[in-house]
Amino acid sequence: MSTQPYRVNLSIASPSEIEYTARRLMAVREDFLSTGNLALWMPRPLILSSWQRCRTLHVNPSRRCAPLAVARETQLYQLREENVLLIRAASPVINHLSDFLADSGYVVVLSDAQGCLLDVLGDTTIRRRLAGIDFIPGGNWSEAAAGTNAIGTALADGHVVQLMAAEHYCDGWQDLTCTASPIRHRLTNEIIGILDVTGDYRLIRPFLTSFLAASALEIQQRFQALLSSQHQWQKYHLVVHFPS
Repeated sequence: MSTQPYRVNLSIASPSEIEYTARRLMAVREDFLSTGNLALWMPRPLILSSWQRCRTLHVNPSRRCAPLAVARETQLYQLREENVLLIRAASPVINHLSDFLADSGYVVVLSDAQGCLLDVLGDTTIRRRLAGIDFIPGGNWSEAAAGTNAIGTALADGHVVQLMAAEHYCDGWQDLTCTASPIRHRLTNEIIGILDVTGDYRLIRPFLTSFLAASALEIQQRFQALLSSQHQWQKYHLVVHFPS
């Protein structure tokens, strides 16, 4: 009789279940990294697909620090200028989330459409921990750069992603849980950024997926309003300065 693969359940209800799941995920990941196959246990399809992409992209699973997308402060300033409407649209939402999650051990993060971090707000302790892996403004958290992580995987998959512990492909962020939702352009439906919350893996909570999706939708609406206002301003000034 063949052995049926064990599918890890992330409907987490208690600290003991979180630790049990984390240990299982560690074994699943080690099995995948050592053999390229999964003999006894299977991760969720979304995670398996991401791991396979990371293997194809030759991401180093031993990586302990994400690469930086920018090398100088001026480049970070330029990156933020290129995403100024997104940042303005997201700012009230991120501030609300930061207040809501204050002292909870989470940070709230905004990235651009390439997975480069634009803002990181939240608890000082976790921000200090995350700075050690360059989870800071200017950090590159695409899958190609940092392996399976909520930001990069949400970009690649196009959906809300929540993962924890060893579902991350790289060694450096095995102690984290991340939940991320794409932010889309309402007219074109293309992804223009990612909204994320990140903390210790023991803090994983299923409700954050719907919470982040709703927050991302609010940012989309604010972005569209700002875009419409900008177009109206430009149209007015063209009429004023270049009358027909």
